[in-house]
Amino acid sequence: MAKKHEMTDQEYKVYKKIHDYEHPLEVERGKIRREKADHARYRRKRDARLKRRLREMAYTVDEDTWEEDVIQAEYDARASRELRNARTHKRRLRGLEDHERRSGGAAGGKGGSTLQRV
Repeated sequence: MAKKHEMTDQEYKVYKKIHDYEHPLEVERGKIRREKADHARYRRKRDARLKRRLREMAYTVDEDTWEEDVIQAEYDARASRELRNARTHKRRLRGLEDHERRSGGAAGGKGGSTLQRV
């Protein structure tokens, strides 16, 4: 099993310098939610195109429709990229949550926050 990544103080400082959000935990959760939805959308598009393509292949043999395979592969690549992005943001969110617990709530903005893992 891979070692769990913990956000170091240096990584946290770099993160805060680049991402100047008032509520970084909520922003990261939003990114994860959006990327998971995009992943599902691209997968549905890919599946719909595959079904349509199979129906077309059953009735016609038109070489011009072979370009559809490239589009399908592109949707698959986009879906994979969105899933990797979500995984990266999920890891970053966990690091921010852990850093907030260690530092006493500095990353979450005002007051205490209720932390939930995504």
